[in-house]
Amino acid sequence: MLTIKGISLIICFCIFSFAQELPFTHYTPDNELNPLPSASIYNVYQDRAGYIWICVYSSGLARYDGNSLELYTTTHGLPNLNVMNVTEDGQGRLWVLNDVGVSATERVISEHSYNQPLRFSTSLNHTALAQTSISQVAPNAIARDAGGNIWVGTTGLGAIRYRLLPAPGNPAGRPDEQATIADTFSTAPQRDGQNRIVYALLGRKDGTVWCAAGKSLLVFDPARERFEVFADGQDSALAVTHTLYENASGVLWGGCADGAIWRLEERRRPARLEIVNRQLRDVVYAMLEDSEGTFWITSYGSGMLRLFPGEPGRPGEILATGNGLLSDALHDVCQDREGNLWFAQGGGVSKLRYNHRAFLHLSGQSPGNAGPLLPIPTIDAVIPPPREPGADTSAQFPLWLATSGGAVCLKNYTEAEYLDISRGLPSNTVYDLCIDEKERLWIGNFAGLNCVADRESLPHFAGKPRAARIRLLGQEKYLAFYDLGIIGVCNRFPIPRSETGSETVETLWFNSYKRIICFAEGEWFIFDEQSGIPSSIIYTAAMDDRRRLWIGTGDRGLFSSRVPLTLAALKRFSRSPTDYIITEKVFHAVWNTSAGAPTNEILELVCRGDTLWAGSSSGLYVIGQANFELIHHFAEGTGLANNSVVSMAISPVTNTIWAGTNKGLAEIDPRTLQVIRQVTREEGLLSNETHWLESVAVGSDGLVYFGTPRGLTIYNPALDKSNPAVPLLRIKSSSFTEDNRGNNQFGIEYAALSFANEKKVLYRNRLRGYDPGWSPETRENKIRYTNLPAFFWPKEYTFEALAANNSGVWAETPLSLTFSVKPAWWLRWWAFLLYGGTLFLLIRTGKWIAANWQVLFAARKRAISHYKLGELLGKGGMGEVYRALDLNNKQTVALKLLNEELLKDPENRKRFSNEGRLLASFSHPHIVKVFEIGETETQGFIAMEYLPGGTLRDYLAGNHPLTPEKAEDFLLQIAAGLREIHSKGIIHRDLKTGNIMLDGEGRVRIMDFGLSKSSLVSTMTSRGTVLGTLGYVAPEQVTGMNVDQRADIFSFGVIIYELLTGKLPFSGENEMALIHAIFNTEPPPPSRLRGDISGKWDDLVARCLAKNPGERFQTVRELYEALSAAGIRG
Repeated sequence: MLTIKGISLIICFCIFSFAQELPFTHYTPDNELNPLPSASIYNVYQDRAGYIWICVYSSGLARYDGNSLELYTTTHGLPNLNVMNVTEDGQGRLWVLNDVGVSATERVISEHSYNQPLRFSTSLNHTALAQTSISQVAPNAIARDAGGNIWVGTTGLGAIRYRLLPAPGNPAGRPDEQATIADTFSTAPQRDGQNRIVYALLGRKDGTVWCAAGKSLLVFDPARERFEVFADGQDSALAVTHTLYENASGVLWGGCADGAIWRLEERRRPARLEIVNRQLRDVVYAMLEDSEGTFWITSYGSGMLRLFPGEPGRPGEILATGNGLLSDALHDVCQDREGNLWFAQGGGVSKLRYNHRAFLHLSGQSPGNAGPLLPIPTIDAVIPPPREPGADTSAQFPLWLATSGGAVCLKNYTEAEYLDISRGLPSNTVYDLCIDEKERLWIGNFAGLNCVADRESLPHFAGKPRAARIRLLGQEKYLAFYDLGIIGVCNRFPIPRSETGSETVETLWFNSYKRIICFAEGEWFIFDEQSGIPSSIIYTAAMDDRRRLWIGTGDRGLFSSRVPLTLAALKRFSRSPTDYIITEKVFHAVWNTSAGAPTNEILELVCRGDTLWAGSSSGLYVIGQANFELIHHFAEGTGLANNSVVSMAISPVTNTIWAGTNKGLAEIDPRTLQVIRQVTREEGLLSNETHWLESVAVGSDGLVYFGTPRGLTIYNPALDKSNPAVPLLRIKSSSFTEDNRGNNQFGIEYAALSFANEKKVLYRNRLRGYDPGWSPETRENKIRYTNLPAFFWPKEYTFEALAANNSGVWAETPLSLTFSVKPAWWLRWWAFLLYGGTLFLLIRTGKWIAANWQVLFAARKRAISHYKLGELLGKGGMGEVYRALDLNNKQTVALKLLNEELLKDPENRKRFSNEGRLLASFSHPHIVKVFEIGETETQGFIAMEYLPGGTLRDYLAGNHPLTPEKAEDFLLQIAAGLREIHSKGIIHRDLKTGNIMLDGEGRVRIMDFGLSKSSLVSTMTSRGTVLGTLGYVAPEQVTGMNVDQRADIFSFGVIIYELLTGKLPFSGENEMALIHAIFNTEPPPPSRLRGDISGKWDDLVARCLAKNPGERFQTVRELYEALSAAGIRG
C-alpha cells in the first residue's frame, strides 16, 4: 500500500538550504539599473549615515543610496582602485584599505557637503598614512577599537594604530582640527623578532585588540603597549586565521585558511580555542551573527556556511551557486540596519531581505554537482503535505508536484522520485494531481487520466483498466490509464450520501474539454452536452455549502447544477450503461454576457458562504449565489497588481483567499473585500507568473504553495514580518539660481536609505510657502520648481520630504532644506515706493489734464480743410507742425499751421498764396516736397511730405562723431538741395541741422525755407523777430540788412563745422555774447579739434564763415567747384 501520510523525514521547516534557491536580489555589472563597475566585490559596509559602501576590487569604492551608485576612484584621492575593505573611525571618518595601504576621507562624512563628492587622502592632519603592501588575502587587516581608533595590519611592518587626538591648544576642536598620531607595534613572536603578515584585526567590546599574524593569535596589552601571544599556531594544528569576529554575546570566533571555524572558550581556565566546524574547505573571510542568532560564514571557494548555535544538534548548511549565489567565492557578509544581509563575492553583490525566512524556493537549480531536484521547473499543481497547525514539522513530506516533466514526489529537499513517460505515464505534461481517501494517486495529464494504486484498488472503467506495475517510494504499485481526454483539473468534493442523512461520501471530479467526469464509490458519471455542459473547455469547478456544483468555462460563462448533488441524486440521473454519460439536463447557464456578466471567461472558482469568487483574465469577480449580483470587482487599480486571476485557494488558518496573478500573489480578506497583502518577486517569490489553474495551494498549516514557470515557492505568511525601520532621508544634490528679473529655479534630489525593497520606497514632498499641502505618494525622488514668487522682500521657502519603506512605515521627521527667493527688481519694496510716487504724480497730472483737456485736445478735435490733425510734431514762432491725414488720399503728411496774425492783412494773404505756388513747384530729392499751401477763414497751412527719420541734429547727437565719409555724403546732399533753392531765386535764411530732415532711408531733405524771400519779411521784422537761428545766421542777418544767397552759404559753413566736430563754431553764455562772437571771433580750424579731419576742410570752412559777404563763396556753384577741387565729390 502506498503510504503517502506515513513518509516522514526529520527535517524542520527552516532547513531548506540543501536544494532550495534563496530569494536573493543580485547587483552585478549586468544590471540595467545601477550596474556595478566590475564583478569582484571584497566588502560591503553600511556607514552610520545609512549609505551602503561596496568595495570593488580593480574599480574603486561605490556608494549606494537605493537609487543610484556613485563610484569613487583615484580622481577622488584613492591611492589605487584595488579596494578591499572600508570602515569608520570614532568620529565618523571613512577609512579605506587598498592593497598598497590605507586612505581616509579628508573630512568627517557628516560634515561633508552633499553637492560635492567625498575626497580621500593618504595623509591626515599632516600625518602620512601607511602606504605599504597589504596582502590580497588580508582584506580584514583593518579594524576600529572600542575607543574609535583605527588599526591597520601590514605585510612586514607590524600593526599601526591611528589615534585622533585634540590638537595642541584646541582641546575641544572639531574632528578635522584634531591631531593624528600613528603608533606602530610589532607582530613578531618573541622567538625570532620578525614581523608576521597581519591577516585580520578586531577591536573587541572590552577594549582589547586581537590580531591574527601569521599562524599566531596576538592580543594587545594596553598597559604594556604591545601585543602578547595568545596562541602560537606554530605549536598547534591551527591554520592561519583570516577573520576574527565577536558576536552579540561577546564570544570571539575565528575562521582559518583551511575552512576551520574556531571559538574562544573564555569561561574555561585557561581559555582555549575550540574547533567547532570543518564543513568548509577553503579560506574563511567573514563571519556574521544576524539578528535571529544565525551565523553566516563566507569562504573563498566553498560557498557559505550557515550555523545555528542556538539549536544544538542542528547541522550546518552549505550555501552555494545552486542556492542562488552568484559564486562560490565569497569575501564578506554584512547586515544593514533593516536586517537585510549583503554578500560580497566574485560576480557581484547578493542581498537577502530581512524577511527571507518566509520564502522557500525549489527550482531546477542543483546544489553543488548534484542533478537538479526538478527535471523541469514549471509547476502546474501542488499537493500540500497533510499537517495540522502546530504539528511537528517533520511531517513536511512527501510533497507532490505536477510539472511539465511528469509527476514529482519530493521525499525531502535533496531527493525526489519521478513519474514520467519512462515509467509508463502516457504524457509528461501533468496538469493536476490529487490523492483520495484510499490513498490512490490521480494524475490528470495531456493524454488522459492515470491512477496509481494497489492492483485491487484500481477503479474499473468499462472493464479492467490497462495497468503497468511500477515501484514508487519503495513500494510496488500499479499505474492505470483511463482514456477520458485531456484532464486539466482534479477536485475532491464530499457530498451527502442521500438528501436526508448526514453521512458524506468522497467524490472526485475531473475537468476536460466539453465535459466533466465524476467518480464516486467505484462508479463513473460523465456530464457532457446532453447533461447541459456547454461545448467549451471546462477550466474550473467548485461546490458550495448546499452541494451545488458550479462550473467555469473558457468562453460560455458560469454554469451550475440545477439541484444539490448527493450520491443518491447522481445514481438517479439517467445514465448510459456503456459510456456512463448522464442524458438529462443537470446543468444550466446562470451567468454570462447575455445575462449581464462582464465576461464569459471563468478561469478559477472559489465558493465561500453565499458568494462565488470567479477569476478571469479581466480580474476577480465576487458574485452573489442567489441573484448573481456583482458585489465587487478586483482588478488593476482596485487592489490587484494584475488583472489575470488564474488560481485561488482559501487558507484554513486565516480564512483569507490567496489569488495567483501574473504579478505574484494577493491575499484578500473576504469579509472586508480588501487586498491586505501583495507578494511579488520583489518581496521574495521565485517568479511573478502563476503557471496553471491549480498552481496556488494552501496547506493545513497556512503555508502558501505557489507554482511558477521557474519552480515552486513555499511562502510562510507568519514569517513575513513588516519592516519597522524608518527610512533615513538624505539629500543627494540641490541647486538654486535666480536673477534680478524674477526668474528663479530650485531643484533637489534626495534618497531614502531603505534597501529591503528599493522599488517600493515611496515619497511625499511639499514646498512650505508655496504648496498647499503634501504631494501624493510617488516613487520620484527629485523635483524642480521654477519662478517662485516673492514680493517686497526676499521670501523664505522650506522644502520638505518624507519617505516610506517597503512596509509603508513613514519617516516622522521630514527632510528639510530652506532657501530664500529675491523678488524681481520691480517687485521690491523700493520699487513700490516709486510706484506710489509715480501714482501720486499721475493723479496730479490727471487732475490737471481734466481741468485743461479742452485746450490740450482742441487740435485733435479739429480738421483743417481736408486734413485731420494728429499729434503735435513741433512748435515755433511761425506756427505749429502736426502729423495729419489727408482725407482725400489717406496719405500721412506734415501739416504746418501758420500764425493767424500773419494772415490778418489781406495783402499778406495774397502774397502767401503766390509764394505757396512757388514752393509747391519744387521737385528735388533733397528738398522737402510741399503738397499744398492753403488757408481757411481763420487758418493758413502748408501740407508737406511726412519724414519719419527725424532731424539731422538728432542723428548727429546719436551717431557722433560722424566718419569723414558720412559727413561728406550729408554735405553734398545739402549743397545739392541748396543749389536748387537758389536756382529758384529763393533765399532760405534759416538753414541749420534742425531744419534738415532724414527720410526712412537716411536721405537728406531741406525744409522750412523761402518765407524770408516773401514780403512777409517786413511784417515779421516789424514785429521784432530776427530771421534765422543765432549760431547759424550770417552777421548781416543779425543786423537786419538786406541779405542774399551768401547768407545761406554762411549757414552752410556752420553746418560743415558742426558735422565734422560735433560743435558750433560760435558760442556764448547768452544771446549778446553769442552775437559778439559772430562779429568778432574766428573759430579754431576743424582739423585742430579732430585729428582724423583733413586740413582741406579748414580753408573751406574759413571762407564760408567770412564776416564780409564779399569774401565768401558767392554762389553754390562756386562752393561746388571748391569742394571738387578739394577732392570731395558725390
